[in-house]
Amino acid sequence: MIIERADADDLGVILALRTEASDWLAQRGINQWAVAWPNPEEQNHRILTSIAAGETWMIRDQNEATMGTVALDTSSDPQLWTPEEQAAPAMYMHRLIIRRKHAGLGAAVMDWACHRAQRLGLHWLRIDRPELLLPGRCGESTPARSGSMTKQRNVRDRQLTSSQPGSHHISRLQYA
Repeated sequence: MIIERADADDLGVILALRTEASDWLAQRGINQWAVAWPNPEEQNHRILTSIAAGETWMIRDQNEATMGTVALDTSSDPQLWTPEEQAAPAMYMHRLIIRRKHAGLGAAVMDWACHRAQRLGLHWLRIDRPELLLPGRCGESTPARSGSMTKQRNVRDRQLTSSQPGSHHISRLQYA
């Protein structure tokens, strides 16, 4: 797995990944990403802005074929996180999309994001799509607030075992 910063030329691939994921979800009765938000032009602008800021990443295989994409930034959504939570150093994960033939790779991408957050001195990896987190990968949890379903991983409590790739798991998980 190769993770590298996206460039503007990757926009078409990112949009294709989004469409693939949306179609797959729709087959399961889930209406996520079915419509560009708030419209295609704004969506594209938002993604290109994230690319220009160095916040969007492409996940590729050894042959440079795209397996997925993810965006990471430090901007919190005040509708999802309390002022106390926003004050804690955190990285926020957006647009994690993995091609179906690489299902399961998302966990490795999240582990990579935890490492990245820790290297930047951030204590949390946060995501607002809890179904993307695998059951049993993290420890404690608390009930959701105000109907919002968000999760975070504490990157300080991570246990790394260098002899076992992929064995670094986050020990604390919280619903926001």
